[in-house]
Amino acid sequence: MTAKPDADTLLASVADFLRREAMPRLSGHAAFGARVAANAIDLVRRELAAAPFPKGARLASLLGHDGDEAALERELAASLRSGTLALGSPGVAAYLWDDVLARIAIDQPAYASREQAASRHPSCAQEPSE
Repeated sequence: MTAKPDADTLLASVADFLRREAMPRLSGHAAFGARVAANAIDLVRRELAAAPFPKGARLASLLGHDGDEAALERELAASLRSGTLALGSPGVAAYLWDDVLARIAIDQPAYASREQAASRHPSCAQEPSE
């Protein structure tokens, strides 16, 4: 009995095929599409490998109640816009920094300023806690 390759191995193989086999044989828009597809696969791989950012519990703590994560995010944004919560409110800045850095780690892992930003904000440099 042979073990199946895991999702990361399968995705890496497809991205490698697109870059090494398909893209060199394509031109114009088709080559561009293959490059976009390979980059999208890499992004999905990083997202799958990333430690989950515990948004739900942290948002519930900031807002004082549980709820759907998307609804809590909208409520946080509305609270910041209305002034109900401010950047200086306990936990808000740390949550926002942690969220942005987690997104950048997935979307732009080579972004040069990411490590600098994390080191300037110690609460962001550590694993976020729930």
